[in-house]
Amino acid sequence: MFDLQRFIEACGAAVARADGAPAVRELVAEAVSDPAALAAALGEPEHAGIQALHRAANLTVLHFTWAPWMSMKPHNHTMWSVVGIFSGREDNVFWRRTRDSIEAHGARTLGPGETTMLGAEAIHSVVNPIGKRSRAIHV
Repeated sequence: MFDLQRFIEACGAAVARADGAPAVRELVAEAVSDPAALAAALGEPEHAGIQALHRAANLTVLHFTWAPWMSMKPHNHTMWSVVGIFSGREDNVFWRRTRDSIEAHGARTLGPGETTMLGAEAIHSVVNPIGKRSRAIHV
């Protein structure tokens, strides 16, 4: 069974380490390795949106619920982040800065049980390309 409070505490300890991002990725990978347990712990969302599970100066944990075919334009987080999918699918397009704009330079599809780590300089756009909700945890 997934214990949200224990997960948050483990992530808090991990971000204090020199290898914080990879350590958090391991924790997120473990959490999404049992999608049913994570979904049960977080409950069934009533609608698409972002639910803050924890906010502190050094750690934010979010639960994303993407509506069918929902998309988010290119954006950056200005900090590293780890994304883990536990339901549905998420397609990411990665962008890089040019002299005058940004241009696409890669893509990655994530499904249940998969994670990705975004660096502080990463720019990405996201789409849920399927006809059902997709759910993810972001740290």
